[in-house]
Amino acid sequence: MPIATPFVAGLSLLAAIMPYAKKIASQLKLFLSIFLAWLACLIIMIIFTRLKNILKDKGTKAIERLRELILVLCAVPMLEEGTRYFLETIG
Repeated sequence: MPIATPFVAGLSLLAAIMPYAKKIASQLKLFLSIFLAWLACLIIMIIFTRLKNILKDKGTKAIERLRELILVLCAVPMLEEGTRYFLETIG
């Protein structure tokens, strides 16, 4: 999972959380939401290692393409929101 792993574990995770941290009033809710998202990703990665043996190459490539499509669908609105916020602050 070369695309998803840096997003789950790297600095881009902090960059994704920072704009939403201001919108959440409770620190506990923020921590729980981050933990639950991390736990869901962990479960998916563990299940996928076992599922990879069943799906073989074609199934694995199909799931990778679907994952990439989902990441793009999530990234585009975030990029638009960030660009709009940046333009509002400088203008």
